[in-house]
Amino acid sequence: MRDSSAAAAERPRQDPLIVIEDLRISFGKNETEAPVLDDLSLHVGRGEFVALVGPSGCGKSTVLNAIAGLIDARAGGKLRVGGRPVDAILPGIGYMFQSHGLLPWRTVVRNIEIGLELKGMPRALRRGKALDLLRKVGLAGYENRYPAELSGGMRQRAGLARTLATDPEVLLMDEPFGALDAQTKLLVQDSFLEFWEQDRRTVLLVTHDLDEALCMADRILVMSGRPGRIVREYDVPFDRPRHIVALRASPQYGRLWRQIWNDLRPGSDSPRGAAK
Repeated sequence: MRDSSAAAAERPRQDPLIVIEDLRISFGKNETEAPVLDDLSLHVGRGEFVALVGPSGCGKSTVLNAIAGLIDARAGGKLRVGGRPVDAILPGIGYMFQSHGLLPWRTVVRNIEIGLELKGMPRALRRGKALDLLRKVGLAGYENRYPAELSGGMRQRAGLARTLATDPEVLLMDEPFGALDAQTKLLVQDSFLEFWEQDRRTVLLVTHDLDEALCMADRILVMSGRPGRIVREYDVPFDRPRHIVALRASPQYGRLWRQIWNDLRPGSDSPRGAAK
């Protein structure tokens, strides 16, 4: 565990792919209005899996939207992905939301192909790639089904395959498993980790679920209440590959879970901690 407000979040990781320094974002017209993010700094290394946790409304999704180029983050601070300043939507970034976002009038395989169609990939090539991704996420044989014919977990895996179809270097995930029931969530998380182990692409995951953060991430960054900033950084010590059910039974897991929860509780004495 490290205090991030002073140094840890600003300490460059080896080969950082995402670099944010002193970011300040406000949506109000009045410049004196309290910002959503203020003095927020973080680095995500190439191939690293980082989870971002914090109180509701602290600006976690705003961080993802800024990295994706969906909001103007040029007003204050520095934001770079792959060495390039983020002043518009950059190629090479995939964004997965809580909703799968599948188009109901297209079959599963044709949903996966959307991004490839927009890139002008020939039909035979994109069909082959889409089918390969469906196999990797455990949906082989479901390519001609429609989203309404799939379970919630299957739709979410199809959404993941669609996000990965364009080979993003960075994968942003905003509570992608939050709408699933507990059993389905465990199965989909396990499936995603198995898939991620194959290529180790860079992931920044926003979640309210500490179990999800501990089971999936290499590091966990804890945000304060609004205005959001990084106040703690935890290295997750568990070896990979991880098996979620077995991992949760570990005494070390329970101790780390309680430490992070104490940082998130209202009234926490973390430096610049959660809003009181």
